[in-house]
Amino acid sequence: MSVMCKQIITLFQSADFQDSLCELSYGLAIAVIGIFFTLFTVFHSFLETKKNDLKAINQKIRQGDDSPMTLAEQSFCNDYIKQRKTMNQFFFWTLCVAAVILIYAAVLSLVGNKNIFSVVLLVIFDIIGGGWLIFVLIEYFRIYIKKVHKGNVFDFLCSTN
Repeated sequence: MSVMCKQIITLFQSADFQDSLCELSYGLAIAVIGIFFTLFTVFHSFLETKKNDLKAINQKIRQGDDSPMTLAEQSFCNDYIKQRKTMNQFFFWTLCVAAVILIYAAVLSLVGNKNIFSVVLLVIFDIIGGGWLIFVLIEYFRIYIKKVHKGNVFDFLCSTN
């Protein structure tokens, strides 16, 4: 076994490192849960409002108002609802990932004698959670750029407003 591997194993067996890792994971999970719960509820509120708007538009269409403006409003509402549902699904799964990390870190911090496997598992959960978070942020900006800047990343990066 190489010297570096031995140092990593020694580090992972250190009680101070284990406690710090549990506290850091716990704190970050709470922060992510708070942020994404807020985003989830705000997007859900927007989604419900737009669903009500769509019901009113569909009622107008059933009553015979099938003007191009009304049909465009209906199309816009459908697109908006679809995008917000997709983002809310990402936010929901982010909450689930963060909750798993939070619970595992909390249980691990309560256990006095941690073994190296449990600490490595927490590191793996943190890496998966961080990767998921990066994926969600990239996906959110991809949708934003596609919708607002018509897919032109250069316009997004160079816009002044």
